[in-house]
Amino acid sequence: MSTDTALEVDALQKSFGGFRAVSGVSFSVAQGEVVALIGPNGAGKTTTFNLVNGQLKPDSGRVRLEGMDVTGLGPRELWRRGVARTFQITATFPSMTVRENVAVGVMAANGGPWRLSHAYRRMTSLDPTETRSLIADVGLEALAERICGTLAYGDLKRVELAMALANRPRLLLMDEPTAGMAAAEREALMALAVEIARARQTAIFFTEHDMDIVFRHAQRVLVMSRGELVATGRPDEIRQSPLVQEVYLGHAAIGEKR
Repeated sequence: MSTDTALEVDALQKSFGGFRAVSGVSFSVAQGEVVALIGPNGAGKTTTFNLVNGQLKPDSGRVRLEGMDVTGLGPRELWRRGVARTFQITATFPSMTVRENVAVGVMAANGGPWRLSHAYRRMTSLDPTETRSLIADVGLEALAERICGTLAYGDLKRVELAMALANRPRLLLMDEPTAGMAAAEREALMALAVEIARARQTAIFFTEHDMDIVFRHAQRVLVMSRGELVATGRPDEIRQSPLVQEVYLGHAAIGEKR
């Protein structure tokens, strides 16, 4: 494996009862690369994503982060090793301000307690510089003291992105990052995430139902069908592939949600 590989997935297998959801999936993501995983409903991409993130353990196969075997490690252990994740539904604390939410992320990244009851006591002792920098990176300086429960959904997505970036990840996992957003907000959020990640040489691995977002921002696209990886290529190659068109045949659109 090349030394510039952020993520390597080797022959992953996962079954639920007698159903094989993921069958021998292998791929890699280079440092600073943006890679999308797509597929029709039931293709196995959600299971694959959760195997990479540590929410599920594979029946067989390996997951490596920069050459280190992290197979079977849970999300918290992967976070400590430089893997961050954003979710399809935003995961923020609605009763706290933007600044406080981002400070919690910074505190966790610096070895602070995970229990929220300790968070407020630790916040006052944090150096605010990193928190302010992350808020500025996602363009929310004017909203720093706003309660997250009052924010527009697009702004909440930016807060979540700032929190994910707090541990200076080498790999950022994004699960349908633009779900529930208006078209203009989708483009702005994904463009921002890609810009920040490339500046930091952070790899992005994401699933997404909006194919305009996939084809505009991914450098490489992986296509799954029936638990197997059936195509890999540049966005233009995937868009024109007869095999990919066949995989999606019978679905309402190539971007149908899983």
